[in-house]
Amino acid sequence: MTKRRWFLGSSLAAVVLAAVGAVTAFAHGGHAGRHWMMKRMVNAAIDEALDTAKATPEQRSRIHSARDRALTEVETHMAGRRTQFADVLSAFESDRLDPAQLQAMRTRHEDEHRRVADALQGFVVEAHDTLTAEQRRAVAEWIRSRRFHPMH
Repeated sequence: MTKRRWFLGSSLAAVVLAAVGAVTAFAHGGHAGRHWMMKRMVNAAIDEALDTAKATPEQRSRIHSARDRALTEVETHMAGRRTQFADVLSAFESDRLDPAQLQAMRTRHEDEHRRVADALQGFVVEAHDTLTAEQRRAVAEWIRSRRFHPMH
């Protein structure tokens, strides 16, 4: 992967991660209204970036499908957070900690994070492969203009 392709991919990933981070932050605790609002903001940001790139309807459809897959994985992860938290508290309250049980909880947690990361990576790859070089540059400039990258 060239440095330029990596930079453009990482810039798009930064937008997605910022958006997903916002969804996660506001959806924590089961606040459906906030979750809906943040999902709407993520969709609006992606659509604005695609408007800037003058994406075709077909390109939008492919990117929206990849976005939906990524957000579904994030939502699935978030839906299980209360149960995970309850499991950890239950283990902590017990008279003895079972190392195997703790390891199993950790493994499940790491697997879920890996699935979310894989879904986000899939979104970035799909968006990259769908847009032309000129469109990717337009999206990268749009991202830079909003300071969605980790340097700020």
